[in-house]
Amino acid sequence: MAGVIIGMIILSTTNPQHFASIYDTIAAEYGSPKYHEVIELAREAGYVTEGWNWISTLGLTPSIAWAITYGFAIGYIGGEVKRPERNILLAQILAALIPTIFCVWNGYVMTYNIGYEFTEASAYIDNEGPEWYTMPFPPTWANYAAILTDNILLKFLIGFKFIAFDYYWIPFSYIVFARVLFAQAMDNIGPRWFIDLNPRFGTPVKLYFLQWILGQATIVHYCLYPEVLGGLSVTGLDALTVWAIIGISCMLFPYVKKVRTIWEASPHNWKIGKIPVAVIAGILSIVMAGIVIWSVYASPAMGGLNIYWTPIYFGAGFAGVIWYLFWRWKRAKEGIDVTLAFKELPPE
Repeated sequence: MAGVIIGMIILSTTNPQHFASIYDTIAAEYGSPKYHEVIELAREAGYVTEGWNWISTLGLTPSIAWAITYGFAIGYIGGEVKRPERNILLAQILAALIPTIFCVWNGYVMTYNIGYEFTEASAYIDNEGPEWYTMPFPPTWANYAAILTDNILLKFLIGFKFIAFDYYWIPFSYIVFARVLFAQAMDNIGPRWFIDLNPRFGTPVKLYFLQWILGQATIVHYCLYPEVLGGLSVTGLDALTVWAIIGISCMLFPYVKKVRTIWEASPHNWKIGKIPVAVIAGILSIVMAGIVIWSVYASPAMGGLNIYWTPIYFGAGFAGVIWYLFWRWKRAKEGIDVTLAFKELPPE
């Protein structure tokens, strides 16, 4: 967080003229087009628009979604959270609010302190990688902040945040993957070795090993076929499986008779007038999911990847349904009704 704040403060203290002079000096050193030349080259490529428009604004939604919509991840460690009825909800709100503040701040400084047209040109460079761009760094806000200071410590802190996040993402992914499969097996939806705990470490080591194998296979695939970038489809998958499906469920939850007792027992069955807050939240979630899916397919920079993304969407959904139906059938043969797990609130 310190690196982000430092970088944003540095960007907030400059202006387009000052930034352009520093950028031009570095560009001359590496034989790359200067500030205004970059804008004109991007304009010729159709990336510099004339003023604000809704299409470009909503098209940014997937990137914003990466930053502000992962508060649900606290659910994976819900068992370790004290006062979950308060803290889990608060954590999700803060997980959206704090990144929103930084996104707004970043959007402002890139527009007014770096320059609106140059920001669009930077997006062109980042997406298309034109041969004429020979600067020794990607055109990101963090690198722009770094070239505005001569302080080595500040440069290090700005860059370290990227390194720190990459290392943070590894244990986070291991926690999420293992706990999802562990929870499924606890509900008898999955092989029972998913819930095997190592007697020495008290953790599902077998699941960690499985994730390591799958992770290595994915890395090998990316190295051999870097043009595929199938992993980027995660935002579309989130839109469909997290925001859309959960939004529909949330919207219908208060009115389904079979789970009415669960709704009534919930400490968060709030209402605005006669309308449950869950219904409003569900509608907003569905709207957001629709915008994300639209922007994923409408973006000219990402549209070429849809030949890979679409099969991933349908394949993941189909595989999930088959996985559930198979284990429900298998457990039924053993005399176990897996649907009973969904008829009561889970223990805190």
